[in-house]
Amino acid sequence: MPFDKWSKPLPPSFHTDGYRRIYERLHAALYDAKVETDIVYADAPDFLKYKLLIVPALYISNDALLHKISDYVRNGGHVIMTFKSGEANENFAVRWQTSPGPLRAAAGFKYQENSTLLKPLKLKGDPWKVGETKNEVDTIAEFLQLETAHALAYYDHPFFGKYPAITRNIYGKGTLLYQGTEINDDLQIAIVKDELKKIGLYGSDQDLPKSVSVKHATSKAGKKLHFYYNYSTAPISVTYSYNTATELLGGGAVVGGQAIELKPWGVAILEEK
Repeated sequence: MPFDKWSKPLPPSFHTDGYRRIYERLHAALYDAKVETDIVYADAPDFLKYKLLIVPALYISNDALLHKISDYVRNGGHVIMTFKSGEANENFAVRWQTSPGPLRAAAGFKYQENSTLLKPLKLKGDPWKVGETKNEVDTIAEFLQLETAHALAYYDHPFFGKYPAITRNIYGKGTLLYQGTEINDDLQIAIVKDELKKIGLYGSDQDLPKSVSVKHATSKAGKKLHFYYNYSTAPISVTYSYNTATELLGGGAVVGGQAIELKPWGVAILEEK
């Protein structure tokens, strides 16, 4: 749903495909971090097979789904969620409860108001160290009132600055990170990578060069396979970080910590012994 049509005026640079923009930005951040993803449907029995659940702008939802997300967090799951989540029920009617409705305990805050941002705002102190030109948010600011959550970032503004822009809450065994504003591409990547480190999903794969992608599988014989792809026109050397293996295309043995040479647009397939 094009959330940026809900209020006017808006800067001409804003598109009309609001939800898609948020969704693609989050997916791009996960791709940049070399984290494989699934699309999980709302009617899944639960989400507990996943360590991290991404929830972009879940404006319309029945109570059951929001309770399912809350239960997922309480039982040890981790969530990254964006603004507008939990506001309206399945009939597109704004809930009578204070936002974010049934998510309130898991999110650790409440709010009743928000504002359109006619121009980007800086975050105080550049909390993710992305640099002066990238440390900005835009489109919307929800006036989040902390309860059990703690603020990760505040707006650098005389009025909006008393409200946190981004929060993180520990709820039960899990956590919920909430973005109460729209995040640009570079800042979104930094936030996602920081959260991956906090919840233990950041490893050697995430430190590979930007042009290199790695995928993992298990063969019919039960052996672990690692596929390294070089998506560039230049040769590149990467560090292999797993158990001793055979490079199936070259035939040589490779041990953990050894360098692998990838040709331009090349691939290496390693089978653990």
